[in-house]
Amino acid sequence: MEQKSIMSKRTKELLIQSIKEKKQWALLTLVVLVVTVIVLPLMMEHDISEEFIALGIFEIFVVMFVNLLIDFNYLHDSRKFGYYLSKPFGAVNKMHTVMLSNSIFALIFLGGLFIISAIGGLELMELFLVPIAWLAYLVFITALASHISGNTIIAGLVTIFIYGLPVLILGVIYYAVSFVSDLAVGFNVNIIMEFVLNNIYKLDVLYLIKYVDDFSIGYFVVVFLVLLIVYSLTRWIIQHRKNERIGEFIMFRGFKYFVAVIMSVMVPFIFSNMLNSNETLVMVLSFVILGVLTYYVALVILDKSFKIKKMAIKVLLIFMSIFLAIVLISGLVVTSVQGNTPDIDKIKGIYVSTSGSVYLPNAENEYVDVSRLDYEDIIKHDLPIYTSREAKQTIIDLHKAIVDDSSFNRYMDINIIYYMESGAKTSRYFSLEYRGESYNAEILKSIKALMKTDENKIIRFPLFYDPAYRSHFRDLDANIYGGDLDLELTSRQTDELIQMMRKDLDLYIGQYDDDIYSIGYNNSYVSFPYVEISQETKGYRDYLSVQFVNNKTRFQNYDIPEYFEHTRLYVQKLIDDGNN
Repeated sequence: MEQKSIMSKRTKELLIQSIKEKKQWALLTLVVLVVTVIVLPLMMEHDISEEFIALGIFEIFVVMFVNLLIDFNYLHDSRKFGYYLSKPFGAVNKMHTVMLSNSIFALIFLGGLFIISAIGGLELMELFLVPIAWLAYLVFITALASHISGNTIIAGLVTIFIYGLPVLILGVIYYAVSFVSDLAVGFNVNIIMEFVLNNIYKLDVLYLIKYVDDFSIGYFVVVFLVLLIVYSLTRWIIQHRKNERIGEFIMFRGFKYFVAVIMSVMVPFIFSNMLNSNETLVMVLSFVILGVLTYYVALVILDKSFKIKKMAIKVLLIFMSIFLAIVLISGLVVTSVQGNTPDIDKIKGIYVSTSGSVYLPNAENEYVDVSRLDYEDIIKHDLPIYTSREAKQTIIDLHKAIVDDSSFNRYMDINIIYYMESGAKTSRYFSLEYRGESYNAEILKSIKALMKTDENKIIRFPLFYDPAYRSHFRDLDANIYGGDLDLELTSRQTDELIQMMRKDLDLYIGQYDDDIYSIGYNNSYVSFPYVEISQETKGYRDYLSVQFVNNKTRFQNYDIPEYFEHTRLYVQKLIDDGNN
């Protein structure tokens, strides 16, 4: 009991001494924070904002990280380590002292920033919730990295490696998914990763980003579990650390292999993205060749030797075999279901477009990934959704045609999202391959069939095909411009013009291949393919533009192409009637 009391007393003394030794670091940190958080805003005649507070928090991160590496330096120096071993307190107590002293150091300055932020009326939860936990992560991870490493600089690099390990693992998952998506048609890697991040690998929870806007007790649970796992690993490392290896880059061979394996995936991943290659054979070859080379180079650096152990070769062979087996099996499974389409009677609606994102003016980030939107969001933002049986069947036929043969007469993406009556949704993202004249004609046939459906006409041109849409306008008129032409139409003439334009649209929709890019756009400005006006042009032979006006407010404009014969003949009739 007396011995424990002595140990506790000596630990407290060591803690106080460790804190006192940080006087110069404290002074330096104070000066830096005062300059960046207070003086700079005043010089710039700027209020103390979140940006300056965030910069101050980052500076505390850097200073504490450097301090932790310096304080754990004794683990990487045989003489210092021998000195501490000769003292009555153990390795664990020494580690606790370093962790506590640096935590107190950081919390003091964080407290100062917190007070400044509170005085400035800034959002405290958003500013400090995540950084406090990240600082705790840094303390525990640096302790773990310092015990794994036999060199202080390497300890810093290992800290960064472990801190970013979840992101690196995400890269490994992304690389594996990119293999699978290339083996099957319609499975876009970004859509799959979106599902993985939202439902399986929740990186925002691990790094606590989720709790900034949605704080709950889960925040404390995640922080506690992460720190418990890191601390438990550190205690195990302390017990199994072979101190005669001090001076080596990494003291645990298993961790060396782990680092080398991660690098053997990340380098081919980066290389394949730089090449932007979707060829499966190229990806496999780059993975094997670059992976083996990277693995060997990583071990040469970590071992400081060109010799490679048999165990290292076994680890690489096992990993690559498992990785490729998982990719191959997943690819076969996905390929077997790529042609499956939902039961038409269970489909609530289908979204189709030529892009994976959509412009939402009122959204925070304006361009939003459509796969994130639920059916209610589609309706709320008035995005094109096909609900008629005719359109649904046409889209299903398009889906099957692309799976059979994705060759086309141009490069083009087609995004299909099935919204089911049950609330579920199924996404397919197809990248059509350019094959010149030898393409799958069924794809173009299905797209044109969809464009000719009554529902698509209403979606694209509600002014001409949807009486309910026109009924919203109390005072609908039109102005016609072209050359020296400037006509203001009456309500009756506007109705007649709409009928003429509708006749031309009936002939136009689905006839011009360039118009297939318009899938997924509704009630927007339409640019018709240009054809030079000639003597064969019927009706008014000059530039022609129609501007629709509601209660003196312009809302739709159309440049009339030369092949809109009914419209041009009607305009010419108005001119002739006016001259008479």
